[in-house]
Amino acid sequence: MKNYLTIFLLFITIGLFSQEVFYIHTVNIPQENQEHFEKIMTDYVTELAQDEIAKGDIKAWYLMKRVPNIGETDADQPNYLWIHVFDSYEDMTAGNQWWNNSKEKYGIDPSILYSGFNGTTGGFYYWQTEKAIESDVKAQYLILNFARPKDLNSVMEVNQDVEKHFKKNLVKSGMTGWGYATRIAPQNSTNGTIMFWDVYDNLTNVMKHMAGGAALEGLDQSLFKKFEEANPDGWLNRLILEYVTGTTD
Repeated sequence: MKNYLTIFLLFITIGLFSQEVFYIHTVNIPQENQEHFEKIMTDYVTELAQDEIAKGDIKAWYLMKRVPNIGETDADQPNYLWIHVFDSYEDMTAGNQWWNNSKEKYGIDPSILYSGFNGTTGGFYYWQTEKAIESDVKAQYLILNFARPKDLNSVMEVNQDVEKHFKKNLVKSGMTGWGYATRIAPQNSTNGTIMFWDVYDNLTNVMKHMAGGAALEGLDQSLFKKFEEANPDGWLNRLILEYVTGTTD
């Protein structure tokens, strides 16, 4: 069975031919509640999500957490996020709150199942997948890169050549997947309009990538220049995340 991250990338790749969309839901879980939270998500919610896949109501579901001890520590910032993946806009906007089906499946009321970890919701962010590649190698870490380029079309055009380079360096660099999506909502004058993801097998290779190595090594310098011209303000934010649990095929 493929691991969660590989399955996520597979769904994203398939979605290129079916207008795949997804939303990210962020939440803050206090440190003292995180073990309990992850256990509930892994032992109960993952199975509820798997049931929805069988029904055809969702395509995939994943929980990731920010890697600790990187950057400033802010106890109020979101430290976990869910990714909800759908085949269509219709499915995404159907309002299906399947995680509340615990009474029917387990005999446990949602108010009881989800008590004990006092999570604070951060926000909901909607995206459409534009491009993705993936491999069958086990993956565990994900870099999310947000940008607001002055020329979005040029950025996507440059990344056609970046994609070719990454395909050649998959696995040997530790990269197991890559792609990008454009923002659907919310939209304003400050949010990133495009999000790239880089997927790796371990944290060491993630750090190498962040420093310009790993799969980036050997990339034509002219592509960096073209990217910078189209995106002069650079990255708005870069997050390093680790998979906790998720659905499988």
